[in-house]
Amino acid sequence: MGKIYILNENGDVAFFKTLQGATSFVESIDVKNGEYELFDSDGVLIKLKSVKYNNKEEVVAISTDIKDEESLYMILLNLCEYLKKHKNFSNKMSHIDCEYKSLKQMIDILTKLVGFED
Repeated sequence: MGKIYILNENGDVAFFKTLQGATSFVESIDVKNGEYELFDSDGVLIKLKSVKYNNKEEVVAISTDIKDEESLYMILLNLCEYLKKHKNFSNKMSHIDCEYKSLKQMIDILTKLVGFED
């Protein structure tokens, strides 16, 4: 699989197969309020911007040169720890030591567990 896009909204994490899926998922007002962080699976931060197009607010993604694997890793580690305590996932997560996994391994584990939004 190619790149995966990871959207963080104050600890609520969603995974997307496409960048268009991620930009379609978010609301323009929330983008204006800076409520989202969007990364690709390599840890590159993608800036979201709300623009007016044909009298309609749309969200566009702007690639950056900012690679922040550490922040993405911590976001996913927090999700992993949350899922270990969640009744619907605890049995599947109990044997997984997320802190010993690489970023790519963690993305693979979590997407298999929680799936994609698009």
